[in-house]
Amino acid sequence: MHVDSLPGMPLSRWWLHAILIPMVFGFAVLRVLTKKAYNDAPPIPKQAAAPNSAVLFTDTDVRAGQQVFLRYGLMENGSIWGHGAYLGPDFSTADRHRLGLAHADRLAELGDEKPYSELGGPAQAAISEVVSGVMKINHYDASTETQQLGELDVATFRQKNLRWTTYFRSSEANRGLKRALITDPEELRQLAASVAWAAWSSVPHSIRQPGR
Repeated sequence: MHVDSLPGMPLSRWWLHAILIPMVFGFAVLRVLTKKAYNDAPPIPKQAAAPNSAVLFTDTDVRAGQQVFLRYGLMENGSIWGHGAYLGPDFSTADRHRLGLAHADRLAELGDEKPYSELGGPAQAAISEVVSGVMKINHYDASTETQQLGELDVATFRQKNLRWTTYFRSSEANRGLKRALITDPEELRQLAASVAWAAWSSVPHSIRQPGR
């Protein structure tokens, strides 16, 4: 076969098949995965309620907080569920960690009347195991779309605004963000609600409420 005969050769129909078949298969898989992602997405409770039934935040607050996160480009500083930059914290993980420490301190003070950080290794390990189980209990009621919060959840949530105000006030505290980036108390509250939801939904809960 001479090279000068190649331009006149007809293109095999298998080339077209080799392109179209992977393309169709790839888009089909993408469609299935997209549908599964939406179907399996964690619920956003219509409300998160304190033990006295007071509503701390709603689904509207959570969605508004997500917009605050995007509006100020916080993904360029920290992350949610590990998606984002690494200059700042993973906001959801940090929130869950603080709540875990609050539970650990409460248990430590009930048992030894000492803060968790002052206990020995075996005592800390025992408390950590209990806290891990406690924080995996699912208090979401699908029938009312309500996330029932405990006293420590409420106390931790009410401390968030102060923490976020401090975090966004100084570039030294937040590793490079513009000074006083977020100062609106309502935006800070909405951001706190969004982070609280992200922290809760990141945990595989071991106990599910009826109808969940």
